[in-house]
Amino acid sequence: MLRPWSNTINMGIAQDGIAIATSRADYKNISTQTIAFDSADEIRQALLAHAELLEGKKIDLVLSNFLVRYVVLPWNPYIASTKDWQAIAQESFKAEFGTLADWIICLNLNQFGAPVLATAMHPKLYDALYDSSRLLGFEWKSMTPSAVRLLNQPTLQQPNGLNQTWVMIAEPHCLQLCACDTNGALHHIAVASPPDDEAFHTAQQLLARNIAQATQAPKKTLVYVSGALTTAWQTQSAHAKVKEALSPVYARNAHLSNCGWLTQLPL
Repeated sequence: MLRPWSNTINMGIAQDGIAIATSRADYKNISTQTIAFDSADEIRQALLAHAELLEGKKIDLVLSNFLVRYVVLPWNPYIASTKDWQAIAQESFKAEFGTLADWIICLNLNQFGAPVLATAMHPKLYDALYDSSRLLGFEWKSMTPSAVRLLNQPTLQQPNGLNQTWVMIAEPHCLQLCACDTNGALHHIAVASPPDDEAFHTAQQLLARNIAQATQAPKKTLVYVSGALTTAWQTQSAHAKVKEALSPVYARNAHLSNCGWLTQLPL
């Protein structure tokens, strides 16, 4: 928990708006405007309207998976430079999504020999965030998609620590399944975009399909359920005949907006 005099605040940006928090108990929405992957003016206006809260601060930002695109690149020992990995990622995004060639790409090259996770953010969103920080005089301490934030937990980075645990992030209209090997290295990402009232059942189906295609099934699948989905998820899972090895991690507060829930990660 952050002390009241801390210079760092947490921020979450999701479809349902923007939230900030100085501790797990001190959270507020600063915008409830709908945020899209190419939002710019909405974000600038919301941050400018709360300049007094942000000026001089360091901001730890978590972005909804809905606002970010992912590809997992197989490791290649003959690629030595970040520039070459960047070019490969760009081509992979183009092949996967068609229109992401100009998006801002970030690579996770921290684990030698492991597949490389690449994330992409729309340039309008990226520019709006950095324009706002320059105008208001605050610093982005970090800028992390929710899947990356959760996959970077120390318990998931320990070899054989969780006996091949997969991770699923359940946000409104966005399910993301991260399949990891026994060393905790990510090797595959699968996504689905169900209506909120079908999220639990779609999660079961998504997991079952990916287990059927995997060379080794996970021992456990941790599902981080957004506060915005918690009530519906609990109701549906209580009546499910087959749990499909889903291990839910619920928000402490089931009434959190999704952007508010992001400020609390990891749970």
